[in-house]
Amino acid sequence: MMSEESGDKVLIDVKQPRSINPDVSVDVDISINGAEFIPFTAMPGDRAGRDIYLQAIGGEYGKITLSPGKDYLWSGGKWVINEITDPVAEAESAKQLRLSEATAAIAPLQDAVDLGIATDDEVEMLQAWKKYRVLLSRVNTSEPVWPELSDVA
Repeated sequence: MMSEESGDKVLIDVKQPRSINPDVSVDVDISINGAEFIPFTAMPGDRAGRDIYLQAIGGEYGKITLSPGKDYLWSGGKWVINEITDPVAEAESAKQLRLSEATAAIAPLQDAVDLGIATDDEVEMLQAWKKYRVLLSRVNTSEPVWPELSDVA
């Protein structure tokens, strides 16, 4: 690929097109004027990368290698499982899931109480679930210590 900027010719070499979602972007390795190849993300709405994106989609740089899933990253010329994790993000995700489960358990019990048709066991379970949900909401996801429902019942 040749480009002219300010009258100077710029040689752009592109290889190894790959993508998680080609409708959004295509990642390539790019070299300008023979320099070392570096990763570059080309997107259809990006002025700098639009032509590279369109040419990659058109197959000019070879077939686009699609990611096998969202938990993969490109390394050493191939897709590999991303083993770098963010423990705080994982804990936050777990916290939100547990809070959602608690809220789902509380809703019908609260309905029974509100309607005046709750049994003694349902009132007790409602209190236990609410206490569990409050304790969950207080969990520090940097150093999580998870409450157990049995701890509050």
